[in-house]
Order: sequence, then C-alpha cells, then structure tokens
Amino acid sequence: MRAIAATQRAILDFSDSLKAQGKENATINRSLQLPSQAFDIAASREQLKVLRPPTITKLDESENVRTGKFIEREAQVIFSSLPPYMADLARFAYETGARGGRF
Repeated sequence: MRAIAATQRAILDFSDSLKAQGKENATINRSLQLPSQAFDIAASREQLKVLRPPTITKLDESENVRTGKFIEREAQVIFSSLPPYMADLARFAYETGARGGRF
C-alpha cells in the first residue's frame, strides 16, 4: 500500500483484519509500529513529506503477561540434563525471558 492510501480507515481495517485472523494485540501493534514511525519521521521533516499523518493507536497489551517461569533450581535440573550446546541456548532463553519459537 502506498503511504498516500494509508488513511485512518485503511489502518483500522488492517488492524481489524489481523484481529479477525486471531492475532493478539501485541502482534498487531508490532505490525503497525514501522508505518507509525515512518509517518512520524515524514511529518517531522523540515520539508514536509506528510502534512497530517494518520493516527495509529496502540492496542491494549495489558493481558499479554509472561507466565510460567521456572525457579532457579528447576532450571538448573533442566540445564544439567541437556547436551552442552543445548544447555547454553536454554540458559540464554531462561535468562532473557525468551518465548518459544523465537530462535
């Protein structure tokens, strides 16, 4: 979509279509982050590229809370049962709070 076609209605329709696909609010927000930043940059330039950028409202992510972290002792048992190359990756994921499927 060209930037000139990215109206408020088009952005809301895109957001609604992602919601209809079962996407979570955080995923939708990440999908809209880059266009939002691009419009902000275009509007802030000395030679205006965009007169009035569309408002891209962030959706509520307060329900997106990570749960189920192991306590240190449980994590150590898991690390010790893995081959060294996997233990390092598991330890990194544990320490950084990475979610499954991100590697």
